[in-house]
Amino acid sequence: MNIVIPINMQRSSIIYKAYLGVIEQDYDNLLKESKYFLHTKELKTIESLPALSRRHSYLLGRAASKNAIKEYLKNNVRKNSFVYNHNILQKINITNGIFEQPILENNFINNLELSISHCENIGVSTLFPSVHPIGIDLEVIDNKKLEIINNFISKAESDFIKLSSNRDTLAAGIWSAREALSKVFKTGLMVSNDIFAVTNIKKINNMIITYMYKNFFQYKAASIRLNNGFILTIAYPKNTVINLIFLYNELNRGIKKGKVC
Repeated sequence: MNIVIPINMQRSSIIYKAYLGVIEQDYDNLLKESKYFLHTKELKTIESLPALSRRHSYLLGRAASKNAIKEYLKNNVRKNSFVYNHNILQKINITNGIFEQPILENNFINNLELSISHCENIGVSTLFPSVHPIGIDLEVIDNKKLEIINNFISKAESDFIKLSSNRDTLAAGIWSAREALSKVFKTGLMVSNDIFAVTNIKKINNMIITYMYKNFFQYKAASIRLNNGFILTIAYPKNTVINLIFLYNELNRGIKKGKVC
């Protein structure tokens, strides 16, 4: 599976566009292809990582990001321009800030940011305009994690899970919603346990879950259950409208094409 989905983020008469890249690939094949999209600094970084799992997750995040960037360039840069035709992906370095947040270093595209997540063999990344922050997270749906998650969430969230017919899905979604918002604020989950708690949980077609946040009323989140056993969450401003049904259909169509079911 290797797809990029455009996301229209509607606010009144303004549409902000993001690009969501999703890739599933084993380490060996991804490493072979990496010379075509990694910056020289990124190549040095991956060589410095001691653990195979860490190198794999690094490549997944960078591949998904570079695919999203490539789609952005295809839609926003003239094809006969210098920028588009000269190995542009290798000229863009994705480094980390002091809180490990992804930072774009390049001389070609400005005022854009990334949010990256990975889980097992899947990497996801969204490229979005700086004026419209969003965060993403990917989690595997696993009932073995229920007890662990319950130790870190609020009583209200635990009660929502207990009442759900799909407890493992909702637990993964709630945890993912917390992770996604933490990326908006670039803190990770190294904050007070209750700070990113969710409330007002609503299901759409039993495959999409939306949340409001207890302490950040200006944001909301949507979790999309994927047909390969994962859940993808996007946290974004409350008054922004995203076509979640379109996003759900495109993601699961990509999974079907990639034969990951």
